Amino acid sequence: MTFATFLLIAYSRRGRALVRGARRRFALIDRQMRWFEGKSKAKMVRVLKTTQPLESRLRYGIKKLDL
Repeated sequence: MTFATFLLIAYSRRGRALVRGARRRFALIDRQMRWFEGKSKAKMVRVLKTTQPLESRLRYGIKKLDL
């Protein structure tokens, strides 16, 4: 499921917007995606962070990637 979400985010603007909207609407999804961002490698994290809603970025702060 997570791999399919990653592909949707990586290759589709509409998919990215859909996931961003879901993260904005549902706190559980946002928390799960944040957990997955913490466990993933840098290249995948860069793609996943494009779906963070503005509220989430402001709440948790923006962290730069260590590459």
